[in-house]
Amino acid sequence: MQQLNEAPEKFGDWHHLMRSVLQGVTQGLGLTHAYIMVKNKSASAAKVYYQQGLAETDPLCHLAINLDKVTVFKHMLEKPASLMITDQNRGKMLRGIAVAQQNVLPQEFMMMSLSSNGRPIGIIFADMGKDPNSPKMRTAEYTAFQSLCLAASKGLSKLASVIQKK
Repeated sequence: MQQLNEAPEKFGDWHHLMRSVLQGVTQGLGLTHAYIMVKNKSASAAKVYYQQGLAETDPLCHLAINLDKVTVFKHMLEKPASLMITDQNRGKMLRGIAVAQQNVLPQEFMMMSLSSNGRPIGIIFADMGKDPNSPKMRTAEYTAFQSLCLAASKGLSKLASVIQKK
């Protein structure tokens, strides 16, 4: 996290920075899976482009969301936000998302907007797995996840500034 805050240009490019953030989520915070959904250039859809801890055959690796409908994902790609989806709020938070897509998502997960220079470009997700015996997410993990995601957004902004100066 220190490199994200102090010297994000050392990542070289944003792809390496994204992969490093995912490693931080899984190896540093100890969450099982981490993945980043990025919106397309026309902002009409978002798709998972980066992942850590998932098998390549996992449906989450291929998750794409249409952004024409008002959903929690659309809101998170319009202005910065953070959510922890739990058994208690899942129905309300995932309203408007097709049941088939809801079924791909873990029962519990956390997500946060990822931005560069104040403009949301994607969403970082993390979870403890789909196994019903997986441990429940804790508030401490969610707080650490938020801190890492904020550092990632700041790092992306700094990296973008460095790249523009070249």
